[in-house]
Amino acid sequence: MNNKSKRASIRKDFIKDFEEKDYFSCYEKLENIIKLYSEEEKETIEYCTDLYNLSFIQQNLGKYSISIKYYKKLLKILDKKEYDINNKDDLEKVNFVIDVENSLGVCYTKSSIKQSFSINCFERALSLAKKYLGEKNDKIVNLLHNIGCSYYDIEQYEDAIYYFLEELSIRKDKNLDFVDNLNFLGYSYEQIKKYDEAIGYFNQALDIIKGLSGINSEEYLANIYYISSVYSKMEKYEDAIKSYQKACSLIEQKLGDKHPYLAETLSKLAENYLKIDKTEEALKIQLKSLNIIKETVGEKHMFYASALKRVGDIYYILEDFEKCLFYYENENKIKEDVIGMYNEEYVNSLLNLINIFIKTNNKEKQEEAKNKLIKMVDFDLSKKSYEKAILILCKIYMHNNLVNDLYDIYENYKYVNNIDSFDDMVKKAKNIDEDIINKDKKLNSIFNSYSEEENFENIFDEELKEDIFDGIKNLFDGIKREIDKIENKNENNSTEKDNINKNDEEETEEDNNI
Repeated sequence: MNNKSKRASIRKDFIKDFEEKDYFSCYEKLENIIKLYSEEEKETIEYCTDLYNLSFIQQNLGKYSISIKYYKKLLKILDKKEYDINNKDDLEKVNFVIDVENSLGVCYTKSSIKQSFSINCFERALSLAKKYLGEKNDKIVNLLHNIGCSYYDIEQYEDAIYYFLEELSIRKDKNLDFVDNLNFLGYSYEQIKKYDEAIGYFNQALDIIKGLSGINSEEYLANIYYISSVYSKMEKYEDAIKSYQKACSLIEQKLGDKHPYLAETLSKLAENYLKIDKTEEALKIQLKSLNIIKETVGEKHMFYASALKRVGDIYYILEDFEKCLFYYENENKIKEDVIGMYNEEYVNSLLNLINIFIKTNNKEKQEEAKNKLIKMVDFDLSKKSYEKAILILCKIYMHNNLVNDLYDIYENYKYVNNIDSFDDMVKKAKNIDEDIINKDKKLNSIFNSYSEEENFENIFDEELKEDIFDGIKNLFDGIKREIDKIENKNENNSTEKDNINKNDEEETEEDNNI
């Protein structure tokens, strides 16, 4: 059996392993295939296809830097300044180059390397696609989407909008990919605070989803949630309340009345009630959210701790400090048990407690909490975080007319900032951004102990949105077609999505195998 036949035989086993997603076995087989090529054969389209497959498998295994080297090697082999679109081989090659550039861009996006590198890859692929494949085709649509998403990731929202709009202008079918395009426009306009435009695109997407999937679909629910959030940012609280109520109703119908998504949406609803001074209604809703979280995720969870704080915040607004203390103490205990003491999350919770201990005249616990905070020196907490915590502590004491205690605090403050005088410390404390004292009916946080945005703003996104690189989701079909073509069957090539963690070990060994 000659080497070409051996390669064909191994490929059949590779396809079987790929279908079973046994990527480690795929890698071993492709490595063996690569070894069966002579130096003279390493300029052929067959070799390029196998190297492409190997690159993709490494990509699936999270070895992005290795994949990047392979894709770059491919581009050097395939490089040609001009292509003749009337020449079948040239057309095949230009399609291959576009796919490789697209895959290389995805690897740059997934790796820790600069995002601008991925944009360069996508733009080179886009330029080739427009020049040789025409102005309107699926490759161009997918590349425009990838470029838009890359700009969105680096927070260049105006550039993202440009590409998303171009993508939208050439889309034909009003399917879920069309919806995705509209939603990304909505996200981008929301980021630059052009809320009317954002709402417009979210509503367009909602109308299409209604026709495609119906009002009980997850996609429809997600868009209702996005729209609710934008109404709140626009300070259209009545509209936000109606929209969140609709979202709650849909979640109950689809997921039941005991689900963390419902709990989070209820919390958002409660927040908007606070914005229109309906504090009692907000409390009722927030307590319902708390009970759902308790029953679904349990009491030893950061999600539950954050829900306790939200209830405590409302009792603080109502100036029911005893009840507020109950919820803050429980929140603080969970954080100590789950994440430990020496981090900003716990410190923020401790600061809230100190403030409420003062309000409830609990001198002993106040001193205990204050001393615990003061002892968090720089080997436990960074100096920057420690200084910030001390300044907020000063603000608490000033607000509660405990000015004499500031001198004791200053002795500890000097440990991290021995340049500032006592008066400097007091001035900084007065001007510190976090409003730990003056909570109002719009729910300014006492001291926002964590960013809700990080945990739940995209609560539906992970479950419902397709990967932004939808242009590579059919890679396996493309690989199979390329192999069939090499063995005198069909022709074509495309790509599939990946989502596996980075692992760059054995890089030198992989290079040697090529």
